[in-house]
Amino acid sequence: MIKFDGISSSKKDRSEEVKATIVKKNKIERKALAKNMKTSAEVLRELANDKDWEIRREVAHNEAVPMEVLEKLASDKKEEIRREVAHNKKTSAGILEKLSNDDDWKVRYGVARNHNTHVVVVEKMCKDKEWRVRECVAWNEKTSAKILEELALDREEVRYAVLMNKNAPVELIRQIKLENK
Repeated sequence: MIKFDGISSSKKDRSEEVKATIVKKNKIERKALAKNMKTSAEVLRELANDKDWEIRREVAHNEAVPMEVLEKLASDKKEEIRREVAHNKKTSAGILEKLSNDDDWKVRYGVARNHNTHVVVVEKMCKDKEWRVRECVAWNEKTSAKILEELALDREEVRYAVLMNKNAPVELIRQIKLENK
């Protein structure tokens, strides 16, 4: 935990104190702060601006991070950071919808897996050009029977995910099994 000496008279002064204290920390300490769920929102906000992308990635992974920081990190130029935002259980449906159009398939994969992703977005992703994203859609419990039927015609890995989806209709499971004999 970072200790701050003195009490600032304004929010701006306090922010400058936080920034000055963090700048003095080495990478290992900053990374530990970014990972720690008990790190204050104020410190996480500052770490989200770190020049080292690995620190920003850890902030994006932290479930205690404020939503406005996730929003900012969702636009980071490093795909590794956007991937962590997509995987974060706290990420809002709105941010996930934005990330569902990301150029990096691994970001879209995270969106398809995230339980906060709105069903309309998940189902739109069933047409994704990357089969791994479609596989995540097939695994997602929000995916409708109609979309699972479409995905049942996809490649083997996607069909397997359809079979494993607890919401897959019994008739669809039988159909896939018969086609594969």
